[in-house]
Amino acid sequence: MMVEDEVAQKLEAAGLWRRAASRWLDVMQHHGLTDQQRDRIRQHRKYCFSCAKPINSPEKLDVMEIARAAKTTQERIGLSQPEGVNKRSDVRNTHTS
Repeated sequence: MMVEDEVAQKLEAAGLWRRAASRWLDVMQHHGLTDQQRDRIRQHRKYCFSCAKPINSPEKLDVMEIARAAKTTQERIGLSQPEGVNKRSDVRNTHTS
């Protein structure tokens, strides 16, 4: 016997497959379900995920490009220090002496 959930079924009907899969997970966690019912819900969640459109991921990020941009920004606003020393550590050292 398949467990039914009105909310999950409405989400599926609306094409909101990932939300429906999440809702089925909530349903599966309720006490009183048999192992067979949980397994069917698990299989149905897998079906929901297979119906969901793939997430369009942006192009791979170039970490070196990000590091260069961060360094340029730090230099532009005056936070760049030689050998990686930052101004805050310098300030703390002068006050504790």
